[in-house]
Amino acid sequence: MSTDDDQHEINPPPFTEGPTEDERVEERHVHAACDALNAQGKKPTHDGIRELLGKGSYTTITAFRATWRPKSLDLAPPLPEKLIETGHSFAAEFWREAVLQANGQLVQERKAAREMLDEAQGAIRALEAQVEVGEARLAEARGRLEEAAGKLRAAHHQQTELRDKIVRCEGELKVLRPLMERLQLSAGAGDAGAAGSP
Repeated sequence: MSTDDDQHEINPPPFTEGPTEDERVEERHVHAACDALNAQGKKPTHDGIRELLGKGSYTTITAFRATWRPKSLDLAPPLPEKLIETGHSFAAEFWREAVLQANGQLVQERKAAREMLDEAQGAIRALEAQVEVGEARLAEARGRLEEAAGKLRAAHHQQTELRDKIVRCEGELKVLRPLMERLQLSAGAGDAGAAGSP
């Protein structure tokens, strides 16, 4: 003999939460149909939902069905206190281990960065030493160049003085040459006169 509960499960109450003839199918309608089917132990399929609603496109029903969640999930009992403590303990241990790992990695990264910095500073010091040597050589070369330039100026001055002396000598020679020629003529005439006298 069946009870009223058995009769209720076999013949569920009529579905009254669907849209009216003038309404469009909305999310609340699809969710109500899903709840009704789920309460009957049926999977909320497109065909089952459409049968309850009496209308609705495949796209609309599928989109709204995707946002539906069984109400039984909302009725889940609260987590036991022991499980919460275990979860907290696990999370704390996990966090502590993650921090240790991060700190270890940070130490390694700092060490590597320090080594790179030391290498860079060593390279800078080597370059500075090379620059100092180059500057010393440049200063030495500049001194030699200035010395050579001084000698060149002195030689040029001497050359100018010699040219001036040559010019003066040539001038004096032009003056003295006629005098020498006259003296030679006079001397020749004197020698000729002396030879012709008895």
